[in-house]
Amino acid sequence: MRLPKFISEDDWDLIVEKSLQYRVNPALPIAIGWHETNWGRLGWGRLGYHLGVGCFSEHEADERFKGLENQLDWACGRISEFLPFRPTLDELKMFCNKVWRPANCNSWSKSVYGIYKNLMKNYFPEFLIYDAPPSYAVQPLFEFYKKGYLNFPWGTNTFYRLIVVLSNVLRKKDERR
Repeated sequence: MRLPKFISEDDWDLIVEKSLQYRVNPALPIAIGWHETNWGRLGWGRLGYHLGVGCFSEHEADERFKGLENQLDWACGRISEFLPFRPTLDELKMFCNKVWRPANCNSWSKSVYGIYKNLMKNYFPEFLIYDAPPSYAVQPLFEFYKKGYLNFPWGTNTFYRLIVVLSNVLRKKDERR
């Protein structure tokens, strides 16, 4: 797996954490952030509103949503409520109408979906076959990723079960010490 050049390693680590926590495909919040602010390079993005969450106009934004972690928390939370791991354009339009509510939902949805599909094709093709991690596997996956045991903490259900078994074995080994 390779990252888009506009995503720093620190940003990626936070995206991984929030995507695992909420069990969402990380390509979608990245696509939203690229559409909204070119991942922090335009408009409110330069002030810490990468995904445009909490930005109500060109002059008004809610400080509670400032910072990438707050942006990802809110966005990933809503994505997990309304969208599957690999959303379709129609599902994204529904999400846009119910949750995101930009001035032009049709245009927003098509743009975000195009960016999402491009990210999936060029950077995250694994997500075309991988499943969202089950809730029981999230913590072990994140721990193994943070320790550097995993380069990519997503996979199939067999992979998730293996990680949980390994985590349990290591925990029991540590308890015996």
